[in-house]
Amino acid sequence: MDDQLTAARKLLTQLEAMASAEPVSIVGPLQLVAELRAADHVPHEELLPERAWQTAGAIAAADDVLEALGAPWHWAPPATEEEAWLRELRGGLDTFSRICWYLRFGYTFGAIALTRQFIERWSYNLSSTRDIWPEDGEEYDSFLRRLWSVYRAMVGGRDFGQEWADLSELLHGRSITRGGHTLAVRFDLEVADRVELHALVVDAAEMALRQVRGAIDTAHAGTTAVTPMSHGSLQLRVEKFPPTTPPDFLTVIAPPLDHTFVSSELADTISGWGATYRRIVANRAKDPVGVLTFAWMAIEERWARAVDEAKRSFADEERMLGEAFSPLRLEAIVAFYRCIAETAELVAVVSGSSPRTDALRAAAAALESAWVLWLQDVDESLICMRTVLENTARARTHRRKPGRAAALEERGPVTSPHRWLEAAGWGRLSAFNRALGEFSHMQARSRHEAARDLLTDIQRGHTESAEHTARARALEEVATMLAHETAASLQETYPQLAAAFRSVILDADDTNADDDLDAWLNHGLQFRSFDFGPALLEHTAQRRRTFDETASDMQPK
Repeated sequence: MDDQLTAARKLLTQLEAMASAEPVSIVGPLQLVAELRAADHVPHEELLPERAWQTAGAIAAADDVLEALGAPWHWAPPATEEEAWLRELRGGLDTFSRICWYLRFGYTFGAIALTRQFIERWSYNLSSTRDIWPEDGEEYDSFLRRLWSVYRAMVGGRDFGQEWADLSELLHGRSITRGGHTLAVRFDLEVADRVELHALVVDAAEMALRQVRGAIDTAHAGTTAVTPMSHGSLQLRVEKFPPTTPPDFLTVIAPPLDHTFVSSELADTISGWGATYRRIVANRAKDPVGVLTFAWMAIEERWARAVDEAKRSFADEERMLGEAFSPLRLEAIVAFYRCIAETAELVAVVSGSSPRTDALRAAAAALESAWVLWLQDVDESLICMRTVLENTARARTHRRKPGRAAALEERGPVTSPHRWLEAAGWGRLSAFNRALGEFSHMQARSRHEAARDLLTDIQRGHTESAEHTARARALEEVATMLAHETAASLQETYPQLAAAFRSVILDADDTNADDDLDAWLNHGLQFRSFDFGPALLEHTAQRRRTFDETASDMQPK
């Protein structure tokens, strides 16, 4: 810890001197720190627990069944409800593998965000299957305990509701206790502690995956493709599958999916690896290759297909924007987010341990996962954005109203993100916060369609392409709010750096530093009475429930 503090002070002192000479020069060192820290995760293969790789065998077996059912691999608009359900089932396998990528390369907040939503999505499936729904006033963790008790033998002595609650605490920037240690997600988390958190994530995600496999088994049961072996492979517990060891070269898939990486020759090679696995699965019936021979490829294929999807997204964006499409602008945006996150972390380190610095560190780490998820063009990025927003408001409240902040901290989990925004003086963003909150969950009461409308409409400088830029603008707004709080934190001790940070990152100076923030807050106030309408269960659930009710019971064997 002393070494970290000394290094942080040294870097901030250097940045202070650089800021005096040339403000924009602060970007390079901050970008380098971010890149080096990300690279530090790559050699640590233990960041992805062995149980995750063992699960690859179960995913490979499920891929064989989905191939027989004609499930698509790449995204395409479904022609029928049955095709949409097959895509949903494939997506369940994909999500577990995506979680693995975030774990393997140290984006812990991203993995937690994906996992909590994965649990909720497939708990919804179980609710539909058994017609078990939350009771009035029932907390969601209690509901999960009651719901998953239908698989009492499979769940065993685990408290699945508590596992979900622990993930939620982490997403709120708070700490949990695991293995006798108090743990929270931050950049400097020790490898052993990060591995402990990652074990929790894998265990929780694998439980949800069992429901996915059960649903695949049911979809498969009424077809001519069903065999005792295929049925058994979907019912078999993961720990009964043999371990699989991935090759070292998979570390080349570590970079986030920015345009430079996605358009490289290496990305083309990685896409080829995914295609190879899909050919193996397609040919397995006539050219048998043991399903477990290359089991690790079942996870690798998802990592490779993410590259394919990123290529498609960039191509679509280029067609839509024409000459306005700019990969260099995307690189600048990523640098913008890295600078904000790294500066917030540095400020927290030199300021000592406190609830306020805990909040800054949570916001910094969540911002990193948010932009990495955003590059993958997925809604789950909004979950991490909410973590950034909540913890930025929390840090601001501690700085401006320490007494009120202490009282809110004392309340613990009862204190909602809305309370922190109100305390920070940001209550005008209640609708924006609500929209991010809706996307943070996938429950019967969720209102995703209305939340998407709000995020589309609330963008400043609304354009015809607003529906395609809602996530990007939301990310820009929450990152900018963290930048404002970071600049205020720098002001007293590093005034030259604070001025340079405002100039380079916020395009402002001391005289108008808060003008844009005030404009954003006032803009948000216009949407405070936004009607989010009926919940998912009331609005779009009937189609979803029709197919969710096909899920089978997963009994351990």
